[in-house]
Amino acid sequence: MEQWTIAEPSDGRYRLHINHGGAPYWCMFDFTVLPAPECSAVEVRLAADADPVSVEWFPCLRRGMLRGLATAREHGREWFGVRIEVRKVHTHPTDTTARGCESYGFSFALDELPRRGVPIG
Repeated sequence: MEQWTIAEPSDGRYRLHINHGGAPYWCMFDFTVLPAPECSAVEVRLAADADPVSVEWFPCLRRGMLRGLATAREHGREWFGVRIEVRKVHTHPTDTTARGCESYGFSFALDELPRRGVPIG
């Protein structure tokens, strides 16, 4: 099992462009990834000053991130000592859905987090 963590704090905006058939979905979010040695795994939390829209959609993002982290673990990569903070969720009036936000969270955990991480040992 590979063990990974975050060595340096970083932040950004996650904007995934998905081209798929069927009804479109869209989500975008601002995040900070921090080293958190006191965490035994990954803590996913919402910023304390988050607006009501972010509060509404955060549970879907979080569910997707946790599912993505579980998938990474199943494929041999486990994360330790990481805090992901969602600062702002940006939405579209019709294309932002629970399924879409969960999908973006899942993709973030599998694709973006490794770009910011480092192997342990």
